[in-house]
Amino acid sequence: MIQEWDAQGLTLVNEQWRNAFFDDLMPMLSSDPLFWGIIFGVVLTYVVMQGRGGLRRLPLPVLFLLLSLGISDLTALGAKNIVDRPRPAHVLPGVYTLSDGKWERNPHDFTPRKSGGSSFYSGHSTNSMAIAATLTA
Repeated sequence: MIQEWDAQGLTLVNEQWRNAFFDDLMPMLSSDPLFWGIIFGVVLTYVVMQGRGGLRRLPLPVLFLLLSLGISDLTALGAKNIVDRPRPAHVLPGVYTLSDGKWERNPHDFTPRKSGGSSFYSGHSTNSMAIAATLTA
């Protein structure tokens, strides 16, 4: 039953709520340059707010940030290997996917494939939560 709800939710978001604005926005939000730009911005803000002594105190927060990211990545990778849930775009017909910068729809006679990694649980969410918790602490 949970897998059916999951497929229905994906179909709702992927097909019925789909629009040009989010088609452009969402790939940008999951890009590595944006992620590292935010990290750089946070570190730069910390240094500016701490004043001249900020650079001397910077290594410890950065070390904790890197440590939390490493732990979150290893945890997510372990869970993904245990659960081994394929990405919905690789197994559901009719789903829109971004391929080489162009949105394409899986045909309805689509043959499911297992490639491109597992989808549970989200590495993006795990890393974001690790960063938020570390910066909060």
